[in-house]
Amino acid sequence: MSAARQRLTLIVRHAHISTRGAVHPLLLRRGVGPRYGNRIGSVTSLALREGNRERHAGRVNLASTGFGVTAEGPLGRGSYLVGVRRSYLDLIVAMSNEPFLLRYWDAAAKVTQRIGQRDELSWTFAGATDAYELNNETEDDRWENAGIMSSGQDQYLTSLTWSRWSTKSLLQVTAGRVFTAFRTFQNDSLAQRVFDNRSHEDANSLRVNFARTLTPRISMELGTLAQYSGGLRYDVDLPGFLHRDSTGVPRPLSVDTSFNAWRFGGHGQVTVLWAPRLQTTLGARTDCFSYLGGATRVAPRLATSLDAGRGYTVTLSGGRYWQAPSFIWLASDPENRRRLRPFSADHAVIGVQKLLRDDTKLQVEAYYKRYASYPARLYRPHAVLAPSGFEGVSTDIPFGLEPLTSKGKGLAYGAELFAQKRLSDVPIYGLVSLSLNHAEFAGLDGEWRRGAFDSPFIGNFSLGWRPNQRWDLGMRFRAAVGRPTSPFIQSGPLEGTPDFTRYNQGVRYPTFHTLDLRIDRRWTFRGTQLTTYLDVQDVYNRDNPFLYTWNDRTHRPKWERAVGFLPSLGVQWQF
Repeated sequence: MSAARQRLTLIVRHAHISTRGAVHPLLLRRGVGPRYGNRIGSVTSLALREGNRERHAGRVNLASTGFGVTAEGPLGRGSYLVGVRRSYLDLIVAMSNEPFLLRYWDAAAKVTQRIGQRDELSWTFAGATDAYELNNETEDDRWENAGIMSSGQDQYLTSLTWSRWSTKSLLQVTAGRVFTAFRTFQNDSLAQRVFDNRSHEDANSLRVNFARTLTPRISMELGTLAQYSGGLRYDVDLPGFLHRDSTGVPRPLSVDTSFNAWRFGGHGQVTVLWAPRLQTTLGARTDCFSYLGGATRVAPRLATSLDAGRGYTVTLSGGRYWQAPSFIWLASDPENRRRLRPFSADHAVIGVQKLLRDDTKLQVEAYYKRYASYPARLYRPHAVLAPSGFEGVSTDIPFGLEPLTSKGKGLAYGAELFAQKRLSDVPIYGLVSLSLNHAEFAGLDGEWRRGAFDSPFIGNFSLGWRPNQRWDLGMRFRAAVGRPTSPFIQSGPLEGTPDFTRYNQGVRYPTFHTLDLRIDRRWTFRGTQLTTYLDVQDVYNRDNPFLYTWNDRTHRPKWERAVGFLPSLGVQWQF
């Protein structure tokens, strides 16, 4: 993959998660309460903020790779917020003669309306579309594009929430829908299609949550969920020579999309304030998966928090978490619906937080997770299906399109340090996060091996300085120990494919590190603000490998290098 392709791919991926002020930051949390289900690792919480209820306002952002517009303001007895962005990477790439094109749009909106004194309606929408197209006019273009997974998606989520509150209770009823259409393909060096996936999934849900304060020391929460997925369609073309069993024999692929999926869930929890500084929450949730033979799972959860004084807070949480197999795993083999069951993880998390001053906090957290009933691969008995890396159909079977069974297991543990300084009278702000991690999994052969994303150390350090209201100067330094690889078979009919007998026992990726810098300059006039900025990624042009792959021309493995030095200019007008 060329440096330009990697650069633009990273930009597109960043663009789809960048908040640009329209949404609250993503919150990644372990050991969460019983409200959250069908997730075993952690929960990412994404909340779209409300629009400005006092006046109409907006923001226009023009950067080197795209533009965005956001508008908000009062509407009736509520507010509106809408944002749209579009890249023009396809125009830039077309002028650079690169053998590929990337383009995307995304949009988000939220409308809220008060109804009476105690009721409110809220409608939320977020959607995106992106495409990845190849130019195979020359032989070099075809070799460059061969073995590269090209993908695009159309996706949206929408929900309508009715809220009713009183001085002691809150009732919320939410009807929601999530839809994703996948377009994934891969060619060989002759530009012949070797993999094609044009599929779509949906989920329609109705949620009810009720919270009430029973006494000054006791509160409770109850909730139910009904979810239906009836638009499951998988149109997949994968030739037999890329769908080999454990002995290397090609096997035909059979995809079954004749099922619909119902999931029902419920949860409850009680929070008790034992003393002014000690609080405990005890709860549980139950989920029933009709499409897995009516499998029903119970997940108890417990969390406690102690204010130890002098700015110290100690937290402890634990519980069991269940997750259903992905729909495509159930559709990819006739027997997978019989063999696969929900898989679980038991969590234990302990943390200590110290408030150093009003704007500065320090937190240390340790965690332990044990996984059971993980989807293990019959054609690759040395590996579990997830978490495992996947780069392309020329080196492995994609997306779980193979026979699977719920007999894998795993273990992960680690410790994290997090420090945050918010902007205050001291014009310096920043974040520091350091984590030590270990993850290992066992497939059907029973041997424990490192997880595909096992990175023993990850560090992030960001620092900003705002000397006055006109200037912002910031930097970010990132470092990580590389994840493991599997050696390639270098001769014979399976040349260029990973040696799964030594799964994740090859060399690790080289240690990653990079430094980014940014400068913002603001001008204010007539109630509006104009901001210009210069953002430079990888200031010292570090040669960071991002992909370990097989070169069909040289018949040797190679490292694909990530983008290096990358400056970007932008202008933002806020009114």
